[in-house]
Amino acid sequence: MNLDRIEVKNHRSIKEQWGDDAITFEGLDCLVGKNNVGKTNIVSSIKYLLEQEDKTKDEELYWNKETSRTVEVRGYFNVLEKDLHRIQDERKREQVRELLLNWEDFDNHLGICRITESEEKGGNTSFQVIQLRPIDEELSEDTFLDFRDDQWGNIDDKEGFTNTDYRDAMREKYPEVAGHVDEDSLKQKGAWKDGYESYIASRPEGLEFEPKPTSFPSGTKQLIREVVLPDVVKIPAIKEVEDAAQTSGELGEMTDALYSELEEDINKQLDENLGSVYDRLDTSSEAFETQISDYLKQAFRDYSVELDFPRVESRRLFRGVDIRIEDDQLEDTLSHENVGEGVRRVLVFSMLRTIADLRDGSLSIANEDSEENEQRQPLLILYEEAELFLHPNLQKNLLRVFRSLCNGDAQIIFNTHSPLLIQNKILDTINISTSQSILG
Repeated sequence: MNLDRIEVKNHRSIKEQWGDDAITFEGLDCLVGKNNVGKTNIVSSIKYLLEQEDKTKDEELYWNKETSRTVEVRGYFNVLEKDLHRIQDERKREQVRELLLNWEDFDNHLGICRITESEEKGGNTSFQVIQLRPIDEELSEDTFLDFRDDQWGNIDDKEGFTNTDYRDAMREKYPEVAGHVDEDSLKQKGAWKDGYESYIASRPEGLEFEPKPTSFPSGTKQLIREVVLPDVVKIPAIKEVEDAAQTSGELGEMTDALYSELEEDINKQLDENLGSVYDRLDTSSEAFETQISDYLKQAFRDYSVELDFPRVESRRLFRGVDIRIEDDQLEDTLSHENVGEGVRRVLVFSMLRTIADLRDGSLSIANEDSEENEQRQPLLILYEEAELFLHPNLQKNLLRVFRSLCNGDAQIIFNTHSPLLIQNKILDTINISTSQSILG
């Protein structure tokens, strides 16, 4: 799975990169340009698109800090069959498959959209799926649902207005949709929404369509986020590296990415090595469960106690990891917070190389050879100012690591000022950022 293109409106320094001016990617993608022309904000727009919605809003999010505007970012991901097969539930898998776009330049693409309203409208953020919808406003989803809800509300609000009147009003206004609703269901509210989706999916001849944000079908939104879309790791420029020590900073994100590669093997080893401990704990607890229960029954004879001990969570082990660095000259151990920026930057690079080794199979913590994990979620790495604190030879190594990761279900989008990192033979795309636009 790769992010093929993004469209951006009113996000930070990007006023509009839309339609034919959309920013396109292929896999190993480089952003170049002078300082302060928007390279970082392209990366930020991708992070904004894919992050959870409970982030703090501020005026910096809006173009030119104009909070009267609406921020919108759309992303189109090329979805492969193996991406769909990460969904274990076959019914859900087919439901997600039906959301894929097959239209004009899009072939099996998942379109997603994140919108933050203007402050006047509350500044709320929504995460939606892009679907083909009629250009005709009368047949837009919002117009259709508003009319349906109004008519359904008349059953309670207007005297003498019945389900039969509701059916007749809907059939008169939307006869084409009525043809996609079972006759016995025409008096029901939900059936008309299903009929509308069926009508749109039939692509009626003569009806023009365009991609528009729509609500996710029930049960698919979080599934797509957690299983289908890539995990995102953002490695900030060094000016932001003071945040690196935090769990949400670059080292925290790299640790999360490392854990994602190791999760299955770690959980398997925990089960193998701690299974007998859990069994003994459950057995030995029976004596004091009985004792506590006996005392409890003296006051409440119908009650007893059962102790359910939690199992070790491997993710919690990684979330609590403390990265420390041995200094052989000082014969001391340093926290990553107390070393220079250059050391921290190379530490991130070292962790990235290790993830590449895990992905290409040259490194494993498994006790025995195991088949490649086809259920592994793809990785999207957003790397800012990739050349910082890296010797030219390390920069060349970085490119090789990038290519190795791309060969192992990862996508890299990085910005740079280094001529060494702009090598057309190894890169898939180069986007040139100017003060006005992004040129592919």
